[in-house]
Amino acid sequence: MAFIAVGIFNYLYYGKTGELPDLTAHLATYLLVVAMGAVAGISIVYSNIRLNAVISWRKSLGVRFLAGSLVQAAILAGIVLLGLELSKGLFPEPVSFETLKPEMIKLALLLFVLIIVNGVFDLSYFSFSEYSKGRLNQLKHEREQLELQYELLKTQLSPHYLFNSLNTISSLLDGSSEQAEQFIRRLVQSYQYLIASQDKKLVTVEEELAFVRAYLFLQKVRFGNALTHTISIGANKFSANIPPLMIQLLVENAIKHNDFSELDPMEIVIQEEEGNYICVTNENRGIVDEAESLQVGLANIQKRYVFFTDLPVRIVNDKLFSVSVPLLPHL
Repeated sequence: MAFIAVGIFNYLYYGKTGELPDLTAHLATYLLVVAMGAVAGISIVYSNIRLNAVISWRKSLGVRFLAGSLVQAAILAGIVLLGLELSKGLFPEPVSFETLKPEMIKLALLLFVLIIVNGVFDLSYFSFSEYSKGRLNQLKHEREQLELQYELLKTQLSPHYLFNSLNTISSLLDGSSEQAEQFIRRLVQSYQYLIASQDKKLVTVEEELAFVRAYLFLQKVRFGNALTHTISIGANKFSANIPPLMIQLLVENAIKHNDFSELDPMEIVIQEEEGNYICVTNENRGIVDEAESLQVGLANIQKRYVFFTDLPVRIVNDKLFSVSVPLLPHL
């Protein structure tokens, strides 16, 4: 602002006299102009800080732009009037608005342009800042998504999970070779899905349900009549999208964090819900030692959805425990 003030002074002086002012002869005037520019710059920066605290660019773009322009106009007008008053002793002839009327009109136009340019600069800075923040948040969420998905994949591909599956196959081979073949086919189907979805942000509901059915088949072989399930999802929902392993994780949580047996079986219900949601419900028989682990799992589910939508993950923890996750359009 100090440099701009000196430039404006030189322009006005040249427009009046046809020559540039002599620095030595007008040193006091130059110092006054520099001081006025510096005060104007500091005042505008401070006023912007205060305005940003009162009027948000994000919420009221037009109002913030207009308010900033009016405040800057008031600041610059006040400083110009103060400068006229202070400069009276610097010139042999009285200095006033009337004696400098043509120059003051030019100055007013220059300051008007300066205010508009400064307002556009502030708006551009805000836009770039918001874009940068948005991009950083997006990259942060993408990284969190990959980390959460990686943790799920590690769980499903863990040696412990594979060891249990191979033990089940071994026990089935002693009895029904047909059931053992079905188990192997579903196990292969599960691993194919895990490998295929590891680089995907979203999968279709149809793909996820095919994996969930294969997963439930494996668990049914393991738990027998102690575990039952019902899937009630209309075909019109199959093309909607969902984060991979989402429904399977909810089913796994129900199995992992509840106590059940053939004498006291548990049913898992997967159904569509009003508002374009899918809900996984089971009777609440929570194991105390697993409560903290369950909360971590639910927190991970909510974090995964933050990246895709503002719609909430709905959790009901009562006699029936249910988690409802929103379906998503194709990205």
